[in-house]
Amino acid sequence: MSTATVDLLPGSPLTLLSEEEQMFQQSVREFAVERIRPLVPDMDRDAKMSEDLIQNFFELGIMGIEVPDQWGGAGSTFFNAVVVVEELSHVDASCGVLVDVQNTLVNNAILRWGNDDQ
Repeated sequence: MSTATVDLLPGSPLTLLSEEEQMFQQSVREFAVERIRPLVPDMDRDAKMSEDLIQNFFELGIMGIEVPDQWGGAGSTFFNAVVVVEELSHVDASCGVLVDVQNTLVNNAILRWGNDDQ
């Protein structure tokens, strides 16, 4: 077995986002700041997620990031799911967890073990 090494400059990132990924990250960040941040105090006080906000998550396609287009998802990558969770969590961790659970647990279970009717 051979081993390969990669020389990194001190302080250099292990992952660099592509231009498309940076634009996606920025759009999610703007959504989080503009749409989620104003709702956080009320959601925290009421211990309840805004139903309109959840609907917005579905409309934006961030509740089905890796789900193929043919089934109504975004047809994107796991990496973009991570970007979404990170950006939402900067503003409200509960929103990040909600989207993460939907994408990593619910959607993956249906994609792996579901059938076309589901």
